[in-house]
Amino acid sequence: MVETWREVEQSEPASTLTFEEKLSLMVDRLWTWRQNLAFQQRLRRAKLRGNACVEEIDYRATRGLNRMVIQTQSAESG
Repeated sequence: MVETWREVEQSEPASTLTFEEKLSLMVDRLWTWRQNLAFQQRLRRAKLRGNACVEEIDYRATRGLNRMVIQTQSAESG
């Protein structure tokens, strides 16, 4: 949080923020950092073999995948 405070204080737009807004920004950044850390730890524990992405799905294999459903779902979540 100290690092975030320093960044906020050094930024030009920060002079217009109230203390509560600065504190809110710091808490939000800390929460995001913790969520990202937890996510990275889960990824390491999962020991996945490689990176996968929706764009690389091979629809030619007979797995019953519906291209439109997957593309719609990925567009909604991303």
